[in-house]
Amino acid sequence: MTRHDAAAGFQQAYRGNLYDGFSHGTPGQWTTPFLEATLAVHQEQFQGSSVGTLEGGAGRGYHSVTIVRNTHGGHHTANEYDPATAAGITALAKQHLNDDSSRLSVVPGDLVMCLQDAGDLGLFYANSVLHFFSPDERDEVYGEVASRQPAGGLVAVSFKGYDDALRTRGQVVEQTAAGPIVRSHDDGIERLFVSQVDPLITELSRHGYAVQRPIAWAIPDYNMPGEDSHFVGLIGVRGH
Repeated sequence: MTRHDAAAGFQQAYRGNLYDGFSHGTPGQWTTPFLEATLAVHQEQFQGSSVGTLEGGAGRGYHSVTIVRNTHGGHHTANEYDPATAAGITALAKQHLNDDSSRLSVVPGDLVMCLQDAGDLGLFYANSVLHFFSPDERDEVYGEVASRQPAGGLVAVSFKGYDDALRTRGQVVEQTAAGPIVRSHDDGIERLFVSQVDPLITELSRHGYAVQRPIAWAIPDYNMPGEDSHFVGLIGVRGH
């Protein structure tokens, strides 16, 4: 399954309301320990400078709003494949950001194409997105980001963890060094569930990113009522 197949599956799922309620009202709706750590490193690296930021696979846009609220003057791009979902991000920004909504642009469509049109970036953020991408597709994303970042630029990406509630709701279609890829019984989409982070760290290091410690966290009731969703995040800092 390619990223285009996964994106088309998500588009159908969103329009069929399959994901209604996912993350809404949970501790992960507006922020996570991973996003908080990302914003802290961003502040440390850029110390209030106005640098561009981009979220890939922004979903309904809550984390993009949080990024704009916690960065200083730089322009933020929220990329979401589905045009209807992307339009909702614009409405959310106007509701919650007031004058700062002008600092947020919404770009629907393919993530790589969005990156190819992007300007300089201080931060690329993708929460619970790149586990739908193959290693080659992630390599393409990281290459596009690296070509638009200065030394000290950040990549912050997170993946489904092995203990996530969705892992057992599907069929394993491939075993990889990073963990199993499972095709969901519910939406037909294939996801990587990470049991080993080292292969993912190596993918980032090929593009000049040094990764600090992985960040793992869980959110109750995120995808399944009464069950936990597990995630692992990596923050890479681009070297000189």
